[in-house]
Amino acid sequence: MRYDLLLRIIGLRTMKTIHIILSPELTDLCTLQSRKPPHLHNLSFDMRPRGLDVSELPVLLGSLKDLNILDLRYCAIGDYGVLILSETFKSNTTLVDLILRSNGIDNAGACALSEALKVNKTLLTLDLQFNMVGHKGAVALAEALKVNRTLKYLDLKHNAIGGSGVFALSKALKVNKIVALNR
Repeated sequence: MRYDLLLRIIGLRTMKTIHIILSPELTDLCTLQSRKPPHLHNLSFDMRPRGLDVSELPVLLGSLKDLNILDLRYCAIGDYGVLILSETFKSNTTLVDLILRSNGIDNAGACALSEALKVNKTLLTLDLQFNMVGHKGAVALAEALKVNRTLKYLDLKHNAIGGSGVFALSKALKVNKIVALNR
């Protein structure tokens, strides 16, 4: 099925924020337009029960370079998707809120995000609730927090960071007094 209606909605000049819920048979994102309209700031996708096809993530990210908020909660992008996202995120200068709640992200994904956080200068909020981030991921994020002075809110609720992860994050918060941690 073509995305004519979706493209018309995205093209509406009065729309600043759009949340799109696609059924599994309509998730061929590669056919979306390659350039984001200048008026659109926030775009979120909700694709239940099937996740976002990770191979389509670079196309989506490449066409939405000027977004302020990217909400990919429940899209099942996993660590591989976060790896792709993190590479783009390193050079992004507009994204301020990244919502990755409930995506099956574990230590590898958290480590990739931590590397991106070390160089990104615009992200204010990172929501990693309901993932599988463990001790190693929490330690990696803690190291990034020591360097990053932009992030203001990191949400790690309902992960498995353990006592040593909490300890690493608390040490990082002594260095970086800007960020608020929710765990």
